Formats: sequence, C-alpha cells, structure tokens
Amino acid sequence: MSLVLGLDGGGTKTVLAVADHLGNVVGLLHGPGLSPSQGADWEGALTRLMAQVPAARDTGVAVLGLPFHGEVAAYSARQRAVALALMADRATVLNDVQVAFTGAFAGGPGALILAGTGSMARASADGVTQVRVGGWGDLIGDEGSAYWIGARAIGCLSKCLDGRHEDQEFAVQILAALGVTRKRLITWAYGPGDRRAAVAGLARVVTGLANSGNVTASEIVENAAQHLAQHLTTAWRLIGQSGVPKWSFAGGVFNDLGIRARVADLVGAAPLLPRLPPVGGALLEAARRAGWVVDDGWVDRLATGLVDQAETRGNGRQAPSASG
Repeated sequence: MSLVLGLDGGGTKTVLAVADHLGNVVGLLHGPGLSPSQGADWEGALTRLMAQVPAARDTGVAVLGLPFHGEVAAYSARQRAVALALMADRATVLNDVQVAFTGAFAGGPGALILAGTGSMARASADGVTQVRVGGWGDLIGDEGSAYWIGARAIGCLSKCLDGRHEDQEFAVQILAALGVTRKRLITWAYGPGDRRAAVAGLARVVTGLANSGNVTASEIVENAAQHLAQHLTTAWRLIGQSGVPKWSFAGGVFNDLGIRARVADLVGAAPLLPRLPPVGGALLEAARRAGWVVDDGWVDRLATGLVDQAETRGNGRQAPSASG
C-alpha cells in the first residue's frame, strides 16, 4: 500500500504520522524535539523515531518539517544529509513553520502565527510564496513564544526574590513549577544540561496564573499577545494585504484561549481554526509531491484521523504503530 510520511519537529517535541492515499492515518508517534541548536543528539532522536515506523520502507514520499531549515546553512545541509541517509531520495526537508502554514490553510492563502517554543508568522497571498516575520530564535527574538514567556517569568521571579517586586504568590508558583528552591535557582539555571524545555514549560503556568487574575502573569501574557499580534499584522501587510487579516494559529501557546482571544482583539478578527495540525501539513505536502488527488474529503479524513489517533494516545491506549 502506498503511504506518505509527515513529520513536525519542533523545539521541544516531535510528531510523526503516516497516511494512505485515501487520507486515512495509519500511525502516529511522538518524540523529543529536533532542534539542531540544542546539540547533535537531534540526529539520533530522529533516527530512533524513524526506526519505530515499520512502514517507512513502504513510504513513497516523506516531508520532514524541521527547525532552522533554510535559516542556517550548516544545519540545513546536515538535516538533508540525515534525511537522505534515512529515506534516500524519498524525503524532502522543509522548515517546520512552513508545514504548519500548509496545514492551517490546507495549502491556501492566509497568515499563520505560530507560538510554540519559538515564534514566527508566515503569510501568503497565493498559498505558495510565503513571507516570514520573526523566528529569530530566543537569543534575538521569538517574542511571545513559550520560551519568551517562561524567560520573562523567571526574570520576574528574581525580582520577587530580591524584594524588587512584591508578588510573592507569583514567585511561589514559579519556583514550584521549576521544582527548585530559592537557593538552588542559580544552580538550576547555569548548571549543565539544556533548560529550554523547562523554561518553555513555564508558559502554561503563567497563562494559568493570568487566567486566575494574577497581575504579574497577566502583564507577561498581555505583552506576549501584543508581540504575536504585531508579527501577524506585519506579515499580512508584507503580502500586500490591507484590512483585518485572515489568520490562523499553531503552537502550544495558543492552547490558551485567553491569549487566542487577546490576539484576536488586537488584530480585529477572530482566527480560523487550522484545517490540519502542522504534522498534517507535512502529510498534505507529501501527498501532493506524490502526485495524489488531494481534495477537501481527503483533508477532512486526515484531520479526523489525526484527532482520533491523538485521543487514543491521550486515553492511555496504544495508538496503532505506523506499520501500514
């Protein structure tokens, strides 16, 4: 049976899926993040994840959405080399936000704001040629992202611990989420190991506190929403559009309905729900590259299948392995 494989490799987690020519999802797997900026183990992580897919040998076309692809030449070359070693010439590597855009609009026009570990907006007037805004990484930008929110929370935490800020409840909640004491905070922050996922994970704590009325958290969330809205409206303008944007979203930050609503207020329009998640965008792109007939029915079956497989995993049942 002819199959396509799609992969969405983010900064802190990865989703891989396999689908058949009818749009049925035959497997869904999760793995760690695949950012090359976090060290060479991304190669081993990708190799191990692919090894769990018996159907990989039957896959005609694969599209891998990977962080930093097309942005850092050395990373991009290595990503292509690893994909070639794993699947020969059947695999195409694209930027992870590019496949998220394709999924959100099923290949049509619009503007996507992604806020996961990092942040970036992409927009297209024709569904093909895309412009991007943001995506500079946490050292330079990524404003409004989960990492950005978490880093601001830790900055506010230090002020609370010093007495420069009076919100002790905020400090207690952030320390508890990190699982450290005041005396161990510096050791945690500057000791060996990657803190990226832990910092990004604080975004859920901050949005939860904001939704409960915490002023410090609310200020961080408001600033994040303003940055994300600016990314979005700038991208819309750069594709020659005026008025309120036709937009959608991706990334874990937008799981919070408060941030989603605030961005909608700032840009003046409610978002469109993504037609497909980012891994679905990778599958859609792979299907098109395979020459399959992809219509609305195919997209709808794929969307339903991805939700069903995710719910199966969430209920503690083993999702079918991607074995075709």
